[in-house]
Amino acid sequence: MDPVSPWSTHTLQSRLSELRSRFGNTPDGEPYLPRPKHGYTLHAGVRSDWDAFQELATRGLSAGPARGIPDLEHALGLVRGKPFDGQDYPWADSVQQEMLSRITDIAHTLAAWHSEGDTPDMDAARHAALRGLDIEETAEVLYRDWMNIEWAIGNTAGVRKAIARMQQIARTYDISLEPITEQLIALVLSESPTPAPAQR
Repeated sequence: MDPVSPWSTHTLQSRLSELRSRFGNTPDGEPYLPRPKHGYTLHAGVRSDWDAFQELATRGLSAGPARGIPDLEHALGLVRGKPFDGQDYPWADSVQQEMLSRITDIAHTLAAWHSEGDTPDMDAARHAALRGLDIEETAEVLYRDWMNIEWAIGNTAGVRKAIARMQQIARTYDISLEPITEQLIALVLSESPTPAPAQR
């Protein structure tokens, strides 16, 4: 499977046969790893947490903040760490970026939805932002969410903690902060009484 030193046809067939044997069959007798017709693919009954995450995220976003929060919370709860963390699979780079982007989007949406409305839940909003940062520590939008949450409840120490952590990450990865982030930092440090709107 290494593009630099690909397996011979015999080795490939042998490995696939071993995999097919290990995966076994569906209750209907269909192999979970069918013999290829138009490329290799697993049986439709084989599912992953990522499949479930995407379905929950799509359904939750479509439902909106009034009814979609439980689905988004469930989706984020399926994430147990940074996708492919500690692995070096060149083929997975684009997949990893797509997953991180989607996870960040869901965490941001949850933080925003929990912060809005007549009865905002700032603890849940903070949890969503920080959960997203556990997975993608360079996501500026989540730092902006975190700063806005702490600022909205008047937690100056929390604001400064969010700023310090974001600046440390920016130094570690040699990242220049986006202008909107710099503007928010200046705003929250000015102790202006009106919280900034959630940044989308």
